[in-house]
Amino acid sequence: MERFEHICHALNSLPDAQGQRVFEHYLLNHSIKAIAAAEGVTERAINAAIQRGLENMKKYLEKVL
Repeated sequence: MERFEHICHALNSLPDAQGQRVFEHYLLNHSIKAIAAAEGVTERAINAAIQRGLENMKKYLEKVL
């Protein structure tokens, strides 16, 4: 359970939009195309935000683990 809590805290440490995009893509299994269409932005913007989010989560987890 501890690992799950760390991941939740890392996800919550992201800016709102970025966290939402990571959540939708990896936890809700929505495609980048579907997220982009729902938000009215390009797939490239969604992909970049998700990648930055994952990098930020990694940095956060490296600090706490």
